[in-house]
Amino acid sequence: METAAPPPLVPVPAARYTHVRGRRVIIGVPGVGFRGDLRADDPVVQGGRTFVPVLTEQEYYRAELHHVEAFAILVPVDRVWVEEPGPVATEQL
Repeated sequence: METAAPPPLVPVPAARYTHVRGRRVIIGVPGVGFRGDLRADDPVVQGGRTFVPVLTEQEYYRAELHHVEAFAILVPVDRVWVEEPGPVATEQL
């Protein structure tokens, strides 16, 4: 029996989205480092710059479950990528 593998996750720049609330994201700077296992809220504009509020998955689910406010850091939109399912490989191993 052949089972299908899950699709790989492909990072897509968050600037392409208007709504990212609850989506898994990666933050970082190329050449410096990245951090995953994070969730985002919808972008906000402050002082003419766009930021994405980002928090850990644990804090995100705690806030959703208990209907409380959670502290989120504001990350410039050009340093945030949304995880999207990519194409599934069709070649056999």
